[in-house]
Amino acid sequence: MTVLERDRDRVRERYVEERTPVAASAATVYGILAEVTAWPLLLPYVVHTEPLPPCAASGTRTRIWAVRDGQFACWVSRRRYDPGRQRIHFACTTADGRGGEGEWTVTPDGDGRCVLGVRHRLGPVPAMVVARLLRAVRRRAEERERGELTVSRFTQETPLQGPPEVALDFLHRAEDWPGRAGEAVRAAEVEEPMPGAQLLTLRTPHGRTVRSARLCFPHAGRLVHRQTSTAGVPGAAGHSGEWSVLPGARGTVLRTRHSVLLHRPKGAAAPGDVAGELARTARVLADAARRCASSAGVRML
Repeated sequence: MTVLERDRDRVRERYVEERTPVAASAATVYGILAEVTAWPLLLPYVVHTEPLPPCAASGTRTRIWAVRDGQFACWVSRRRYDPGRQRIHFACTTADGRGGEGEWTVTPDGDGRCVLGVRHRLGPVPAMVVARLLRAVRRRAEERERGELTVSRFTQETPLQGPPEVALDFLHRAEDWPGRAGEAVRAAEVEEPMPGAQLLTLRTPHGRTVRSARLCFPHAGRLVHRQTSTAGVPGAAGHSGEWSVLPGARGTVLRTRHSVLLHRPKGAAAPGDVAGELARTARVLADAARRCASSAGVRML
């Protein structure tokens, strides 16, 4: 990591520059950098990304949530893409108006290799976060280049016969899961570093420990999550998902959507039915949420 300083309009600015060789093609690396909406699945620390209306004719805007050392951060990233030169310029702004900017660069370096670089002005996004993203992009690009990654997705819908906000409240209060969904959750611990942002630790009846970061949007009827440790799910390199309440053809439904990144190194045994196991857990939680909503609906009669 190199720290640079320069004077701009009589204000001294500090820039951080870092480069790393990658055993993957420049196209593979640039593709991961450009696919920002897939970052919660592909990259650790990124919990959720949400596209925003662009503020200009060119470029994109994306709100990004990340977690680092148990603390959540959120910023809006404005990005301009230059696929010909394989560069992405970004400018980040937080809710309190602090800003920073920088550029990702991908330089070919021989057959199937390249150099990934990032140069950014110190601002609301800590240098360590950017450095971790750089290393994570390198790792995922090399795994993708070797053909070791696959993605599995599934969606479930559960009809609700009661107040949908009760179902979402059950999903939000994960500390209550062991008593109502004990066949899937033996113990649950919840930390809330800031309102609506949670760190969840689950222990399953099989003795596994699963840790996730969650963002709750009750007014939008949504809850998104990203597994921060895949040690409890063998074969999974990433897992992200969303719970939402939506109108259906026959009434309100509770929908859960999950994406699982599977990693199988060359020569390794095939992982078990990771998506199937996650789907069974999701079904147990959805049924428990449905029962909560139904019970509340009966009490209101």
